[in-house]
Amino acid sequence: MTQVTAIDLEAEVKNAIEYNAAMMGPMLDTIRCRALLAPDKDDYRIVRIFPGAVVIEVDLMLQWGVKQRVRLPLTACINQIEINLAEVGRRLERVLANLDELLEHRDLIQAEANKQVSLARRQGIGLRVTAVEFATVDPERADRMGEMDIRYEAAACDMLRSFRDTLSVSSVEETSIEMKNLRAKLLPASEKFKLADAKGAVGFIEARSLTQLQGLSKDLEADLREIARSPEAQCGSQDIFCMRFEWIGGTVYSEDYLPDIGEIDPICSSVKSADLMLAEGDLVAFTADGRLLS
Repeated sequence: MTQVTAIDLEAEVKNAIEYNAAMMGPMLDTIRCRALLAPDKDDYRIVRIFPGAVVIEVDLMLQWGVKQRVRLPLTACINQIEINLAEVGRRLERVLANLDELLEHRDLIQAEANKQVSLARRQGIGLRVTAVEFATVDPERADRMGEMDIRYEAAACDMLRSFRDTLSVSSVEETSIEMKNLRAKLLPASEKFKLADAKGAVGFIEARSLTQLQGLSKDLEADLREIARSPEAQCGSQDIFCMRFEWIGGTVYSEDYLPDIGEIDPICSSVKSADLMLAEGDLVAFTADGRLLS
């Protein structure tokens, strides 16, 4: 990014936050709810939702201990901000009109999520729920009232490092299903993490995929360092041939050797099965600085 572009973006962000903050208060006043306080300008934050896309987020307090996250487009256009905040206001009124039922619904989902976390810990999986909140209000997307966002932290998944993510659910049954699926996804990585940690490795690369990487790479250690930092990486000569390498369950695979979903049975994974794979030479450990370990 050039300096001019960076300055322009900084000005756009500043103006967008100032205009949204100035107009949020009058909008909230029209709802006539004493508990709703206009957030301070410093409460607004810029969030990257995916590469190349940033939005404004702010948390509104509906009542003591109950917050509603609001997501707004990054724009300083007054007319567009008015339209966005009018839609936010309509949705907030619906939430407030159904607040007691939504809180009861949230508590039931929280209880099921906590139950699944307890089961995960018995399996040796590092997992915790940090919050169960009403689904984010986003005027550019469909109304999700009644859904809950389960925010969680886990010790390892596809890459063997801690991460944060969110599950969106609409019922206790869906919470159970989604959390079970999450446990199943985290389990093989949890086992691989223990093996990698014992070796001082950041993870493993599948042997055939390593052979491909060695054939493509001009600097194997540099490519392995890049792979260690990202869920996906492109390696090879940009002018001749590039290949995608991807982390799945603690192991790096080239695009030619990605495992079929049917080949992965996380529920049945164990340290024993992972040790067997290592013993057969199917996986090669590597470090964050790009060294291969025997």
